Formats: sequence, structure tokens, C-alpha cells
Amino acid sequence: MNSQNPEELEKQIADYVLGDLTTEEVAEIDQVLALNSELLIEIAQFQQVFSLLPLALPATYPSSQLRSQILESFNQQNLQSVKTEQNIQTVIPETAKKFSNITYLIGALITALLIGVGFDSYRTKQQLAIAQAELLNYLAMNRRFIYSNSPTTDY
Repeated sequence: MNSQNPEELEKQIADYVLGDLTTEEVAEIDQVLALNSELLIEIAQFQQVFSLLPLALPATYPSSQLRSQILESFNQQNLQSVKTEQNIQTVIPETAKKFSNITYLIGALITALLIGVGFDSYRTKQQLAIAQAELLNYLAMNRRFIYSNSPTTDY
């Protein structure tokens, strides 16, 4: 590559910018770039020119036959996607209804269970309070009975 004339080097740089080189050719260009930093400026210029190139091309329109084929293909794809979307919309509401009914049923059962447990807990606390009050009353009566019936000894 060192013995190439400037025109060949310019062609190689253009191919480098376009990505039309093999890996070996890219490695050679990279070696040349490492030795000659002025080529980096040339590569930047090529990249700028090639990026503007599509803007300079004249606008072209497809023939009427090609255009009708493209539109027909697009319409078929749209029709298939609409059918698929309709199928999805019919499946999702049925699934959502089943899911929501089951969800409401489970929620209602859990709510009923929690209300039952809460009521049972309330009644248990009431019974415990009554039992404790009766026990205290019983113990107090026993103490009075024990102290009133105990023999007194006078010494």
C-alpha cells in the first residue's frame, strides 16, 4: 500500500469510509492512518460528503404498477394486523372478566373470614374479662370466708 499512487489511496479511503473493504484492507488503512495524520482530515471530508450525497439525489417515484403492489401489500398487512388485534381484544375481555370475578370472590371470602376472626377475637376477649372478674370475685369471697372462719387463739 505504501507504493500506491494518490488516486488509488483516495479510492481506498473512499471504500474505507463506505465500509467496502475486507478486514485485511482495513488493517492496512489503519496502519497508514497511524503514520499519516493528514489522511484523518481527508477521511472526515469523505464522511461529510457521503453523508450529504443522498440529499443531492433527485426525488424518484415508483411506477403506478409498483405503487399499487406496495399499497396492496400494505393493505393486506394492515388487514391481518386488524384481525389479530380484534382476536386479542375478544380474548382479553373474557379473560379479564373471569379474572375479575374470581378476584372479587376471593376478596369477598377473605373479607368474610377476617370479619369472622375479628368477631371471634372480640367475644373471646369479653369472655376472658368476665372470667377474670369472676375469678377475682371468687378469690375475694374465699379470703373473706377463710379469715372469718379461722380459729382465733387468745394467748
